[in-house]
Amino acid sequence: MSKKAPARNVQSYVSSRQSVMSRQKSRRDAVARWLGRRSRLVRSILAAVIALGFTGVIGLLLYNFLYGLPPSNALYPLLDQPDLLVIILIALTCIGFAFYWLGWRLMIGFDFGENSLVPGRAAATWLMVGLAVFVVTLILSAITAVTALQ
Repeated sequence: MSKKAPARNVQSYVSSRQSVMSRQKSRRDAVARWLGRRSRLVRSILAAVIALGFTGVIGLLLYNFLYGLPPSNALYPLLDQPDLLVIILIALTCIGFAFYWLGWRLMIGFDFGENSLVPGRAAATWLMVGLAVFVVTLILSAITAVTALQ
């Protein structure tokens, strides 16, 4: 009798795990269906906003790192060089274009026919990750603003 109890626990664990995974898949499928009902213009704007958000976060992290360097660091004298700012902005522009290309590829694709491609789960995941990054950035910005005002 005691040997059958662990088998039931394993089965209940597996079935509960499958139901959690099916809910996650259905959420992603629902977002993919929602994206599929949007026009190419809306999807390209979403891809641009997500790319801008990702690039902005990378830029903020990079500048936070650079301006947090102590004067004893070997990179500290480079902070006075205006060329460093130009190099960083060019690198961030390239990163932003790469993020936009990836988002555009996932949400729109390379089909230029009359009927656009229907975005799938990858596009839904891209949109959900972009939304999560936006929310986390918004929360951290609010915390930083409250801390700065005190």
